[in-house]
Amino acid sequence: MPSGATVTSAEEPLRTHARLWPIVVFQSRYSGTYEGGDWFALANCAEIPDGPWGDDEECVDWFTSNGKMIGVGDSPDEAVSDLLEKDRLSQATLYD
Repeated sequence: MPSGATVTSAEEPLRTHARLWPIVVFQSRYSGTYEGGDWFALANCAEIPDGPWGDDEECVDWFTSNGKMIGVGDSPDEAVSDLLEKDRLSQATLYD
């Protein structure tokens, strides 16, 4: 596991976003250049992906392909909050 990786729990009840767990938070290798924040949170992270740790081209390709459901922020908590908000918005559009 990269040294900047942390496992976190959100303050919201687990049942609200249970389909996202486990959420793993990583410190950006490129200081947010490709993902938009110093930290990013991945949902359903059973394995650590190679993309965010690859060279510039691999990294930008990975975040471009996977960015819709990656939380980003200037802290681990902000990254998780962003992920939970993206999930909330995606669920809201399913029922509109």
